[in-house]
Amino acid sequence: MGYLTMSRALTAHERAINRFSTLLRSSSDGTLPVPHLTWTVGETGAHVLGGLRLYPDLLADRSTG
Repeated sequence: MGYLTMSRALTAHERAINRFSTLLRSSSDGTLPVPHLTWTVGETGAHVLGGLRLYPDLLADRSTG
């Protein structure tokens, strides 16, 4: 498999965002609760995607979070 490069990390990151976004869009109702959480599907999606938007800058050392 080899070492993780910035290019590979960003490609994996993009795939993760696409997969998670597709999963969110498959929900019929963003106000439904997520099992074992106090958040809804929409709230969980906003939280996760908000963090995922930050990752490329963290990887490139352009942000400290």
